[in-house]
Amino acid sequence: MAALDERIECFIDVLDSHPKQRALARNGITPVELIEAVIAEFSEEIPYLGKNAASYKVCRRDNGRVLDLDVAIPLEKQVGAGSHLALMEVERKQPPKTKLLSTPFYLRETKHGYVYKIQWLPAFIGRTDPSMSDNEVVAVDLHNLTTGMAVSRRHVRFFERDGIIYLELCSRNPVTLVRSDGSKEELGERPLVLKQGDALKLERSRISLQALFQPALADS
Repeated sequence: MAALDERIECFIDVLDSHPKQRALARNGITPVELIEAVIAEFSEEIPYLGKNAASYKVCRRDNGRVLDLDVAIPLEKQVGAGSHLALMEVERKQPPKTKLLSTPFYLRETKHGYVYKIQWLPAFIGRTDPSMSDNEVVAVDLHNLTTGMAVSRRHVRFFERDGIIYLELCSRNPVTLVRSDGSKEELGERPLVLKQGDALKLERSRISLQALFQPALADS
């Protein structure tokens, strides 16, 4: 282990959940490695913190500047000792004909811990395909998962009505909605309300996605 004098002390706000966490980062660590270390440390405590480092950025709290992720520029070349930093989500560009959610929600893939943020509605679970319409509205692209090619390109659609989140099946590929109390409903032509802790089981791919809402939507 490196001596303390070979490390740089900094403080990191981890999303909006864990403010001003003290870190002793080794000299030479890159911002990407710092992001990976924060994910490893807090992913169990923060269920909507995903494992994909590319989904996050590190900013300076004093001036809002985003740290350069170039591997050739280590952390100590970009910030000084005692700096206050923030781990923040990389926001995706809003597609046309969608509505931004004031309080986004998340889907957590239960086997590996990948997290998908739903920033706008309507939105799809599926696989991206530039030849299809509404490709930019696929907010949950599962093609990179081991069984992801068993997911339909337009599998499940989310939409909002009167402040309530609904989901509907867009495929013949079956989906089971497992409620937080353990009860099950088959997703069909009739839209179902999505609630905190519900899990979507995509049967053919055996992918399970759990819904994680912030308090404002969880209580609706």
